[in-house]
Amino acid sequence: MKYSNGTLPHSKMMRSIELYGTKVMPLVGKTLAAAADEVRAAGA
Repeated sequence: MKYSNGTLPHSKMMRSIELYGTKVMPLVGKTLAAAADEVRAAGA
């Protein structure tokens, strides 16, 4: 994964990585888990 495009101050790049890990990834995980639950329920 590329975290920046061009020049980006180190502090902003680190903040971007932090937000990705604390906000984006948990939301993706919850969304994928919900989708998997729906698939399992449809197959039952």
